[in-house]
Amino acid sequence: MKSDQSEKRTIPLSDAIVIGGVTLLAYALSHVYELGYAKATGIPNYLVEIGFSKQLFACFAVLVPALTLLSIFYGWYSRVVDPDAPPKRRLLLRFMAPVALVVAACLIYRFKWTEIVIYLILALVFVFSIQVFAVIGAVKRSSKKNKVMHSKSDIEDSPTTIFDPVVQKYGVGAFWGIIAIIILFLVAFMSGRAESLFQEDYLVLYDKKPYVVLRFYGDKAILRGVDKGKHLFTNEIQIRRMGEQNGVILKSETIGPFLLKKQNTNN
Repeated sequence: MKSDQSEKRTIPLSDAIVIGGVTLLAYALSHVYELGYAKATGIPNYLVEIGFSKQLFACFAVLVPALTLLSIFYGWYSRVVDPDAPPKRRLLLRFMAPVALVVAACLIYRFKWTEIVIYLILALVFVFSIQVFAVIGAVKRSSKKNKVMHSKSDIEDSPTTIFDPVVQKYGVGAFWGIIAIIILFLVAFMSGRAESLFQEDYLVLYDKKPYVVLRFYGDKAILRGVDKGKHLFTNEIQIRRMGEQNGVILKSETIGPFLLKKQNTNN
């Protein structure tokens, strides 16, 4: 029976589909990464451009390490969690995803709790919601059997109305794949934001006020004014085409990191 189920759950994919899917995922991850960086530095989203180099960066800096770790977790998870496993082990199906998200946030943001707290709240809301669905499912089944379930093990053993249909029909791999994609995009966004939060080295242009180069998109350079004393970005943004600039001198300096303060209107 298990072999039949595994055969039904196996979807043959051609090499072209795999390559196309990985390329599309790399593009999407690189775009989300850049959006995370743009959000932290104040670059307007419509200025973000994704080139081939950014896709390669997404593949090797985000996609490959994340998929490697996820494959390790999935290999361990698939051995521990199965339909015949004890209820407490099957709780991993509900709690591993939020735990992985919080761990990723701690590592990426280097335990900067002001950035981690939002993901911790999301994880707690996720866990609470899953437990609520588990209790609701247990109560519904108990009412059909004309009995009330008071045992903690009954609630642990109860399926959730969100995930269990997916797991029962397509297997643990499909569920884990959905969770992996969600975590990949969150990791990409966090990584882009963290680049700005911990960036110390900048190319600096002195034009009455100091401007730092944030990104090169093609022949365009995106610069933002900074207050070196307060370590804040100011409201000035410059877009320069480097091929049209004469006598522009950029100096590499260790002056960061800088924070974005929208209320900083006097600079």
